[in-house]
Amino acid sequence: MKPTLKSIVTIFLIATNYVHAEEIVEEPFGIHIGQPAEELRNTFNKLIDYEDSTEGIVYFKKFPKPYRDFDLNFTQQSKSHGVCLISSVKDGLTNTYSATDILSLFKRISDDVTSKYKKPSSTQSTISTNDSISTIQSESKYLRREWKPKSKTIDKIVLSISFNDTTKKSGIASLTFAGKNYTKCSNEIQENRSANL
Repeated sequence: MKPTLKSIVTIFLIATNYVHAEEIVEEPFGIHIGQPAEELRNTFNKLIDYEDSTEGIVYFKKFPKPYRDFDLNFTQQSKSHGVCLISSVKDGLTNTYSATDILSLFKRISDDVTSKYKKPSSTQSTISTNDSISTIQSESKYLRREWKPKSKTIDKIVLSISFNDTTKKSGIASLTFAGKNYTKCSNEIQENRSANL
């Protein structure tokens, strides 16, 4: 039986939608991993706050596609490898008054990531529902989940919520996308930094 024109068009549309979905996945917070550093600066000039050229970090007032109310947004990039790390951080978790609040926040963010990038590859936690906020703070407890998506550019995604006894803050949440180019990018930044000595 020969395929009909309708079935060929349907297959083409499904394939097109799949490719389109892959392209969306490759741009966390609206930034492309591997994007050249100069292109990043030119494209998002109005969103950039300042740059630490020694560390290859660009801090954003906000990302092109901001996530929740995370207040510290940055990328890391090198001249040869482009953007290799994209991170959004919430410094100070207000409205988290119990372990249940913390676990709920972690689950909400985790569910958002999983809905787009599929099942996580690992989870670590030292926080339980019975912990008090003072225990979580004094014992520097944390939650961490990692994804290894099927992606051409993203190597891993890490979500963490951590508390540090020495800083006495109400917790830090971060969502970080590391590119497959991260090791080479990081090595180049290190070499450039050492060359300045």
